[in-house]
Amino acid sequence: MLQLKKTKRLLCLITSLALVFLLFLTVPGCTGEETELIPASENLMAGVQRGESAAAYDFTQQVQAPESYEKYAQTLADFSASLIQEAGQAENTLLSPVSTYLLLAMAANGTDGDSLKQCRKVLGDGVVSLNNINACSDYLLQRLTAFNSDTASLSLANSMWVRDNIDIKRTFLQKNANYYNTGVFSEDFSDAQTLHKINEWTKQQTNGAISSVLNSIDSQTSLSLVSALSLNAPWVAAYTENDIQQGTFTADSGNKTVQFMRSSERYIQTDNATGFMKNLDTLPLRFIAILPNEDLSLEEYLATLTGEELSHLASSASATEFTQAYLPVFSCSYTQDLAPLMETMGLSSLFSKSADFSKMTSESVWMHDLTHKTSIHIGPQGVQAGSATVTEVTSDKGFPMEDSVVLDRPFLYMLVDNESNIPVLIGTVFDL
Repeated sequence: MLQLKKTKRLLCLITSLALVFLLFLTVPGCTGEETELIPASENLMAGVQRGESAAAYDFTQQVQAPESYEKYAQTLADFSASLIQEAGQAENTLLSPVSTYLLLAMAANGTDGDSLKQCRKVLGDGVVSLNNINACSDYLLQRLTAFNSDTASLSLANSMWVRDNIDIKRTFLQKNANYYNTGVFSEDFSDAQTLHKINEWTKQQTNGAISSVLNSIDSQTSLSLVSALSLNAPWVAAYTENDIQQGTFTADSGNKTVQFMRSSERYIQTDNATGFMKNLDTLPLRFIAILPNEDLSLEEYLATLTGEELSHLASSASATEFTQAYLPVFSCSYTQDLAPLMETMGLSSLFSKSADFSKMTSESVWMHDLTHKTSIHIGPQGVQAGSATVTEVTSDKGFPMEDSVVLDRPFLYMLVDNESNIPVLIGTVFDL
């Protein structure tokens, strides 16, 4: 019998995120075209049903979070702080810690040996077991999407694209069905149509905000993992024309005249920063903006940022003290390979030829890159055709100096789960 020599193969990860805050204009949801795009014969999950023992939560009632959820939430806060520290220096940055974490947690179910140990260390601080990480991730996924409506929705969608000569183990597929609701598709990577399918799937999952995540498929790639997140989130109280004024944003590159949106919001103050918290309609999320003190640059502030500080920022908004908050209209599109960051954060095994994915496949594979592509548009009238539509405004009226937080210089912002304070989105604005 001819014995085939096993060769290492590449596993490519892509996270695709379209975060769209819609204040007046809503975006329609997915059209259901995925079933037409990908035939059932290519869907490896077609015969894999969610297990009967998998938890189902009714968030209209009081529910009990899984064991270790508090530790899980703190680990995700630590993960978020490390991500923004590594990536958020000197340029506008937009990251989804939840999207990235869930993609890695999904893949961790296919690891063993040192690769599994590293995953447990980074994803669970070496304390939370992989089973608990799965259960907590499932709870978080269900919670974030439980309150979707026609006017406000959050969609988190993972998928794995497998070369058609790669065998994926049933136990791995079952865990994905139980906890991550991941689409797993078997494709011919030499066929140009596969590239189209991956990009079209991402476009559908992000409501068209991100039309392409891949320009080509590496000849050595065996698996591509894609995570797409789409957000349609109006403010609780929409801005009116009278709430908008021109002002000056001061960046290293110079002063810029921009449009600011004014509202009264709950006040945040720490030793090193001030900020405000702004509620979103229907969804279990809060928008938080943080402005470092005048004597502290954003780079210096990020250098000291910890997961504990992130959690504290999210939970410390005053219930009784309000501030005049001035939020600039801004857009950000961001792309970065997070693989070097993951290696720095402790997942080096996954990105080397020594990676152990033996619980996913009998083939020898490793991760090659982790492409994170994001887009966000925040403005008084929402989003249209990928750009913010803004209202004509009056001249600069000046800002009140007291009892206000004016984001007129580099700042940090987050979108967090309002139960656990887990950052769904975190970003920096250095320039406008």
